[in-house]
Amino acid sequence: MKFDFKRYYRSFIYSNLNDTTMLICGILTVFFSFLGHSIENGFFSGFLKSAYQTLALLLGNYDFKATNIVSKCSLYIAIVFTLFFYCSVFIKLLGKKLRTWFFLKFLAKNHIVICGAGDMGYALAKDILNKHQDKKLLVVDINPANDNLNSICTLGGYAISGNAIDKNVLNKLNITKAEKIILMTGKDISNLEILDAITKVIPEADKNDPDNEKNIYIHLESKENYEILQSIKEKENDKVSLSIKNKKDKLNSEILDDITKVIPEADKNDPDNEKNIYIHLKSKENDKVSRSIKTRKNISNLEIKKAITKVIPEADKNDPDNEKNIYIHLSSSMINIRAFSVYDNAAQTLFMKHPLGENVDTIDNGSVNLAIVGFDAAGLSVLYRALALGHFFNGKPLNVTIFDNNHEKKRAEFLKLYPIGLKAGGIINWNIYFKDDRELFNKDGIKNFNQIIFCKTNVQASLTDIARIIKNQSTHLENKQFFIFIDKHDGIKGIANDIKIGDKNKIDIIPFGNFSQICSYDVVVNEIYDKMAIRADQRYSDLHDYDTNWGGLSPFLQDSNRMQVEHLPIKLKAINKLLSKNRFLEYDEAKEKARNRWFDLMLNDQNVSDINKIDLWDKIEGAKILATYISLDNIEKLAKMEKHRWNAFYILNGWTTIPKPEGQNYPHRKDDNKKEHALLIGWDELEEASKYIVEDGKNDDEEASKYIVEDGKKPHNYKSDDVETVMRAYDMIVSAFEDDKILQDENSIYCKEIFEFKQKIDRIKNK
Repeated sequence: MKFDFKRYYRSFIYSNLNDTTMLICGILTVFFSFLGHSIENGFFSGFLKSAYQTLALLLGNYDFKATNIVSKCSLYIAIVFTLFFYCSVFIKLLGKKLRTWFFLKFLAKNHIVICGAGDMGYALAKDILNKHQDKKLLVVDINPANDNLNSICTLGGYAISGNAIDKNVLNKLNITKAEKIILMTGKDISNLEILDAITKVIPEADKNDPDNEKNIYIHLESKENYEILQSIKEKENDKVSLSIKNKKDKLNSEILDDITKVIPEADKNDPDNEKNIYIHLKSKENDKVSRSIKTRKNISNLEIKKAITKVIPEADKNDPDNEKNIYIHLSSSMINIRAFSVYDNAAQTLFMKHPLGENVDTIDNGSVNLAIVGFDAAGLSVLYRALALGHFFNGKPLNVTIFDNNHEKKRAEFLKLYPIGLKAGGIINWNIYFKDDRELFNKDGIKNFNQIIFCKTNVQASLTDIARIIKNQSTHLENKQFFIFIDKHDGIKGIANDIKIGDKNKIDIIPFGNFSQICSYDVVVNEIYDKMAIRADQRYSDLHDYDTNWGGLSPFLQDSNRMQVEHLPIKLKAINKLLSKNRFLEYDEAKEKARNRWFDLMLNDQNVSDINKIDLWDKIEGAKILATYISLDNIEKLAKMEKHRWNAFYILNGWTTIPKPEGQNYPHRKDDNKKEHALLIGWDELEEASKYIVEDGKNDDEEASKYIVEDGKKPHNYKSDDVETVMRAYDMIVSAFEDDKILQDENSIYCKEIFEFKQKIDRIKNK
């Protein structure tokens, strides 16, 4: 292994030169100095003289005469220890501060700032310093006695204490020059306060400077705080406006012409960024004049505003007779805010590697019975994902039992977050029970559960609970999966693997949620766990000609894409069993029957189809194989699974169903502000509801206009959307992974069903 001199030096400086080191060096200095002088002066007769000379040496007087070789050696050794003593004193009092001061003064640019050095923040900092040594890291924590600050410096980072809500502290961190800012204090309210403070500190000019883009990552434990975050993000995306006074309306055309000259001609045709410029004229006869201009860089906004002020004569700016309000709309803010939760990361890794019902026959008659022990942040994240993902081929509901020592209070808190009884509209597909955690340890307490997930904040308590179950309920351990949330206790992995009953390992204990993994830089910043979701969303946008990108999606829509991908292993468990060795139908025949079944709508006694929608199958990789090697009846069951999943996700996020007015169309398909959706209904109701939903913005192409039958309505059977998600299963995988290496890696978060499915489709393709 290559010797890292810098790291060794830092370790020596921060770990060894401490109070104990100073004391030892001081004692050794006195000992050797007194020994050397006593040999020259006499141990008893020259005691006072030797003591005086020792004190002088400590104060820097090295002028001594030694005739004896032993005294010379002793005095030289004393000098060495004196130097060590002064070095340790200097470093203790000033050295660390000077290093940090120099960094803040001269090097704090394009650096990473972490606010919070608790267990999560320290795990992230440690990962960056160990695996991304090209990054400059600065950590701030409110507690000056936090030992993690010193550990971060030892590893090569920089750390200070202070309250990151304070504007002076943010300026000290040089926050406006930071490349990435990660808020991980451990408390949502603190993270939100820091975020608000940061958005006020960053100068207005910097927000429009693409060379100084801010990427802020905020840890939010509670889902409801995402609503608050969205308001902050919208505030940062407000329009930048400039008000200019002008005497004559006729100059408007001149202003617009000059604006187009400011932006390079080549940029006008770049669809990646759009400026919408509106000039309001005070005169009644002049309506609003608008012009849409394409440009590649937001830096042009500042140039545009400067050019506008130059076009209008300086003297006219102060004339109140006529006012121009010029608004430049930015397509994207220069402050990019992304929310995340390490507890969501833990639940995500758990169910991607070990899907719900992994050890249950969910194809035929098996029911998934899940137990969650401990209902704090980790337990809540696990339950949220379980309810969002627990929808199976056989249609049987997921049964979840929460065990907690304060189960009534936790049940009340859960219903505050998810008032499911009020929102569900009779289409939920799960059963939830809350019980005292002592009931799990009764005789036969675990008998009916397939998967038991321990999410207690005290990892030792979870491990003790598992030991009690092994001791008292060993007859029920067969075909059971036990999961334990381990946060910072990585060593639990080895302990879990070693637990046995007798000579056989009959118990399957699987650790998850270790901070070294879920708080890593690749997870928090590079979104490595979202790779499939990001690529699947991009692929979906390409198929449907949507101009969207992952970073521009709201947290809700990003989570929607995650859940679609994370449900894939549960679908694939069924698909892997359903794939036939031989074709059921030829592709054209299957496509025609699918059109009649899921794409046609009867409107005004006329059977019409969304032709473009069915033709997408030709572009989706693997769709032809799924359409021909799985029966259409089973494809419909898979689509029903997807519909149940989609409904659950919207219900869990507070959406309700739009009531249909009698004898009229739905007023709209969805209302994002009211969180209402016309399609939050059962599978069997979809086709009828589709007849009364007017598609917005999809009737402007020539092909679609052929099928408009009334009131601008374009036929679209929404059953086809859920079927399309099923048909995109292989496409989602190959769009994310160019080869099979990561899918075969035992340490990856991806379950065996994904690799098995890809292999099966590849074999059929290569026939």
